[in-house]
Amino acid sequence: MQCVLAKLKCGSDRTNQFEQAFLNGAATVHANEPGCLAYQLAKDTKRKGEYYVLEVYQSKESLKTHMVNLKKNPNKALVSTLAGRPELKVMSVIGNPGIKVGSPSIAIVAEIPCKDMDGMKNAILPALNQVHTKEPGNLMYCAARDESNQNIFFLELYTGMEAIKTHGKTEYFKAMGKRQAPHMGGKIKLSILHTVGPSGAKASARL
Repeated sequence: MQCVLAKLKCGSDRTNQFEQAFLNGAATVHANEPGCLAYQLAKDTKRKGEYYVLEVYQSKESLKTHMVNLKKNPNKALVSTLAGRPELKVMSVIGNPGIKVGSPSIAIVAEIPCKDMDGMKNAILPALNQVHTKEPGNLMYCAARDESNQNIFFLELYTGMEAIKTHGKTEYFKAMGKRQAPHMGGKIKLSILHTVGPSGAKASARL
């Protein structure tokens, strides 16, 4: 599986136009790309005009299909609102992204610098299934490997803040943090975002 973390900026006075244009384009993605398992827009409420898109694809071929479709049918209404070029990270998914059908209201993007990528991967894997099966308020917990700078990313979706608090109090999450510590190369960068519109997760994508 592949995931994409896209960062987009628009003029602070054009956020409504940006969001509507994105959601119109996302509806087409959801309807026509079965290999796209999640395509969630989220906004940084502290920095007006800054957005992220959390994307998960069944395979490299599914991601390629998406990129070809964007090139063939560009979202001109969206492009007209942008302030600068989008920033994209394309990453390989680690284990199971745990996508569930639901209505997320909060997204988290966590970036973990690594000094031992394989050690970090092994520290993460035991907790993934526990999060997926024991936390109904967690709708996606996707760990990904960024080969460009040897960092691990988590792309996460939650039904609300209570679900995030529940996640942080679990023994398996705390145990994962202890396992991660020897393999970290710096402080975790954490962004808590508000979702905009549906994720488009498919019932068949429940993993």
